[in-house]
Amino acid sequence: MKKTSSLIDFQFTMPSLIILSILFTPLFTYAGEFYKCIDKNGTETMSDHPLQDAACKLITTSKEMTNEERMNYVAEREAGEKTKNNKYEKRKVWRNLNECLQHADQRYREAWDRDCRLFKLYPNCDGLPVFNATRLDNNRMAERKECLELYPQ
Repeated sequence: MKKTSSLIDFQFTMPSLIILSILFTPLFTYAGEFYKCIDKNGTETMSDHPLQDAACKLITTSKEMTNEERMNYVAEREAGEKTKNNKYEKRKVWRNLNECLQHADQRYREAWDRDCRLFKLYPNCDGLPVFNATRLDNNRMAERKECLELYPQ
């Protein structure tokens, strides 16, 4: 009796296993239930179990969504995106306002230092004339007011 090579057996066994696994996969796969969870930061996550510290909604995948369910899902998702974008825009405005106010304060300090050097009042800059100090303070307040008008809260 002639013995066949194990390589030949392997070549026929592998395709058979692959075909069988493809045929029987639907029998073992259960679409089941998923949870759509939204955490405190507004991040949406899909999971097969409810997540801690997140608002989770059960989604069954064993049935097809109706048009109404699909429309509700899309509307909820779009509302979440708008909320995220709104939060982003608010942060952006806040950051721009903060930068503007910092620049106004920086220009105020630079002008104050320049006037102190002009009147040779260093190191403490005591005795800056009232007219100059008032002018610098008024300029600073005007610049800060302009920042608040440009980036309203």
